[in-house]
Amino acid sequence: MELYLDVFFTVNFMMDYLTILLLGKMLKREVSMGRRCFGAFLGSVLTCLVVILPIPSAVLKYALLYIPVSLAMIITGLGIHRGRELAKAWIFLHIGGIFLGGVMELLQPYLRMGSLFFLLAVLSYLVVSALWDLAVCQIRQNRNRMRIRLKKGEKECEVKALVDTGNTLTDIWSGKPVSVLSRETAEKLWKQGEEPFRYIPYHSIGKEAGVMPLFELDGIWIEERKCWIEHPLAAVGEGNLSEDDYQMILNPDIFTGGV
Repeated sequence: MELYLDVFFTVNFMMDYLTILLLGKMLKREVSMGRRCFGAFLGSVLTCLVVILPIPSAVLKYALLYIPVSLAMIITGLGIHRGRELAKAWIFLHIGGIFLGGVMELLQPYLRMGSLFFLLAVLSYLVVSALWDLAVCQIRQNRNRMRIRLKKGEKECEVKALVDTGNTLTDIWSGKPVSVLSRETAEKLWKQGEEPFRYIPYHSIGKEAGVMPLFELDGIWIEERKCWIEHPLAAVGEGNLSEDDYQMILNPDIFTGGV
């Protein structure tokens, strides 16, 4: 087989750079473009050396490519040196490479010209990057979704809740974090006509300012975290809180007291 080393080097450099770029995104590690380029350059040089060296064993060649060459790319391209972190980066490097290669295979029939290889590689990176963002967002949402049990006097009800890091409502008098409860759920817990002991001002998207009635619950049982929160504060919102039909938006500070 005839091998054009300059083309082989360029193609490997391009793919190594995109793989390092994707790996940095997956590990949330910010590095300079120069560092990524150096990691890709070293990876491409070492790959070319492994290919052209007269190594009789194909297994040994693959071992050199997948272990020392990959580790050299990670260390120089992302500055990761520690054992556990390095092992995690090595696993993610190959996962990212597999996804890049898979997407390139899917897109290749639509870009048959060889001169469009680099465009194909960039498009594959963008697709995998978008899929990774979508997966991370979904995992984060699932982690923050939970079913909780609210108690007020003799009344109890179970609702779907969302832990929202954007909810920073705090009662200025007590310093306690304030969660938001749907009006429909509030009506199941409080007697009709029962007056709140306070109102709390708030700002939200689509409404510059307003006030919500503030009540105190006897407690909240959170099954996923196996914890009971005594006397939390809940403000009553207007109507449904979200399109996903959450009945309560939990302030994340409720788990630490917020004081």
